[in-house]
Amino acid sequence: MKSADFFGLNLNQYAFRVDYHLKQVGLYDRVLKEESIQELIEKYSSDHQIVSIAKRQLALKLLTPLINARLLPYDSIFYNKRVNTATENDRRYDAEEQLLNYCLVMATGKTLKALDEIGFVPNIRSLREGMDRKRFDRVWAILAEHTIDYIHNVKKLEKGRKGEKKGFFKNLFS
Repeated sequence: MKSADFFGLNLNQYAFRVDYHLKQVGLYDRVLKEESIQELIEKYSSDHQIVSIAKRQLALKLLTPLINARLLPYDSIFYNKRVNTATENDRRYDAEEQLLNYCLVMATGKTLKALDEIGFVPNIRSLREGMDRKRFDRVWAILAEHTIDYIHNVKKLEKGRKGEKKGFFKNLFS
């Protein structure tokens, strides 16, 4: 997968649907084939929130090389230009923007519209300007912040159940 695969990606949906977003970038089949995802689907159901969180985590892990890759510097006038796809540089910049937007959508579980409405920080500029190797860590921290309470609640419920596999969630969410 390359950042160019994100060029022209439409992230302007009205509702967040993890499977739709995975299909958009060709990660759906790959994520669904993972044993940990299959176990969660079998245990809960394919539309359970914990499955959605695990899919989002896996998608971001699969995108780590792209997230941490060297990006073009921030261009303050990119979206004010008359034509943004005239050059290879502009196409690359747009693809990188969409990649970062995609990562924020997957990390938060919210649409771009919802993120814009709340003025979500960090924004694309701060992610783009961040150090390459730290970008994934920042995106992962956002994901953790938006899912930690739910994951802890599920883990707590699992501990209370008798006869369940010990440590089922231990490796899944680390």
